[in-house]
Amino acid sequence: MSAAGGARHGAHFESLARQAHAARLGMWVFLASEVLLFGAAIALFLT
Repeated sequence: MSAAGGARHGAHFESLARQAHAARLGMWVFLASEVLLFGAAIALFLT
């Protein structure tokens, strides 16, 4: 955050919108990987 209290984007992002989009995409990729991991673990446990 800047001294004025406004949000600033990271140096490698073009804008706050791009940064927010990357964060949302990363969250969904992480959740999908967790579903696959735990789904496989539960399926293996139940068989």
